[in-house]
Amino acid sequence: MRHVTVYTTDKEYSHFIELAKNLHYVKKIETDEEPTKEKS
Repeated sequence: MRHVTVYTTDKEYSHFIELAKNLHYVKKIETDEEPTKEKS
């Protein structure tokens, strides 16, 4: 298995993560970010 590191801006980060989650071959997504809390 290969490892990929991506550097992106905060503005593009959430969009990139959504794209990666929709790729069937992506097995695991790790970030160094704190989980964001959803606003109620």
